[in-house]
Amino acid sequence: MTAPKSLIINRAHQAPDQHWQDISGQLQIVEGRRPSAYEIFDTRNNTRRTEELEPIDVIRQARFETFRTDTPERLPGPGVE
Repeated sequence: MTAPKSLIINRAHQAPDQHWQDISGQLQIVEGRRPSAYEIFDTRNNTRRTEELEPIDVIRQARFETFRTDTPERLPGPGVE
């Protein structure tokens, strides 16, 4: 895989529609929003595991449905009445 020009793959004012995922040691772009999670690196056993944060995903979905980031006219901010 060649190096990407930028690691930024989503627009700032739109809901993310793709994310990077480590697949067999290679970064690949995957469709959909990345699940909220954190990685735990255990240096004693040289292991890595991912802990997903399901309540955060529920909040994200509810926030998206409320504010619909794909429709700027519903977002509060300068120039929006």
